[in-house]
Amino acid sequence: MLSFDILYKRDQFNLNAKAEWPIEGIIGIIGPSGSGKTTLAQLLAGILKPKDGLIKFGDQIFFDQSQHIYISPEKRRFSYIFQEPRLFDHLNVYKNLIYGYKRCATSQRKLHPDDIIKLLNLDNFLKRKPEYLSGGEKRLVSLGRALLANPQAIIMDEPLTNIDTQLKYKILNYIEQIPN
Repeated sequence: MLSFDILYKRDQFNLNAKAEWPIEGIIGIIGPSGSGKTTLAQLLAGILKPKDGLIKFGDQIFFDQSQHIYISPEKRRFSYIFQEPRLFDHLNVYKNLIYGYKRCATSQRKLHPDDIIKLLNLDNFLKRKPEYLSGGEKRLVSLGRALLANPQAIIMDEPLTNIDTQLKYKILNYIEQIPN
């Protein structure tokens, strides 16, 4: 279970959020622009730090202001996919994809790069640098890299924007089938 009860303040913006979500399947956060969806995603991933409250993932406490606990993002084993794809410009698509995979212990690897390359139809782009990719292609590479890092959870901030409908359904179906 991912559970949280957090307060975040920045300038005039206040976010008070509380929920409990199962640690399986796909969960969506829906709301109008400016309502705090991205802020909430970044708080859960550890990119932003709440002012007060608790964030718990299973038995792990990621944040608890009362106990002065804050687990940094890299120790949470979450993959975060930003609204705007953030790839390493100096690496080609293949090297971007396997970045997280290579950092993951061999015993923890559940997916193989070839499977992700096939799923996301990236065969023709592997040698390209990010500057030569469309917005949708960059999103696919970001998603592939996140999947190959074998995270406990993936937090996606509008990752399927600019991806054709047929491929969106294929990707979502694939994500749902990934073993915990």
